[in-house]
Amino acid sequence: DVGETSPIIVDTDADGVSDGFEDSNQDGIVDPNESDPRNNDSDGDGLLDGTEDNNNNGQVDIGETSPIDADTDGDCISDGLEDANHNGTIEVFETDPSSPDTDGDGISDGLEDLDCDGYWDAGETSAYHIESDGDGIADGVEDANHNGQVDVGETSPVMTDSDGDCISDGVEDTNHNGQVDIGETDPLQLDSDGDLLSDTVEDGNCNG
Repeated sequence: DVGETSPIIVDTDADGVSDGFEDSNQDGIVDPNESDPRNNDSDGDGLLDGTEDNNNNGQVDIGETSPIDADTDGDCISDGLEDANHNGTIEVFETDPSSPDTDGDGISDGLEDLDCDGYWDAGETSAYHIESDGDGIADGVEDANHNGQVDVGETSPVMTDSDGDCISDGVEDTNHNGQVDIGETDPLQLDSDGDLLSDTVEDGNCNG
């Protein structure tokens, strides 16, 4: 009947996890720390419980997502949006639902994917690519405090040329360390040396 598991089927909801593992204390009740043996997607994130608990042991092991938490890594992007094809594997253009910083650039996936929709939209940095704007400087270097905003003293990780002088940030910051070192122009100043001639005029071919 509705609300019951089957006494003759090991896995009532056919999610790959046996009823006895889902109801780990075998009391017939879905407790807060248990997945539902009558529902193949207990947390409603679009991933089958057996895909999230891929060794089907009823526990959340390293590399697995939680079948009872729609956002396992707490980055604001649901597991089912991060694993877009719902196959339990991290593929190209997908973020890792078990890691809050998929690309390891120091910026949370939820700050890079600002609307938490699982897509790399205009104005956002990529949560799965360490360098979004193609200027050669890593997003985590440009967004030095890793807050997902362009603050004073930071170059933009979504604009190749932050100061609009025609010279790419990565050409101005030649060693890509986020600092203005000796011999470099300033990617945040149109006139790096203060001689009243813009960097654009002085470096006419914009090649640094």
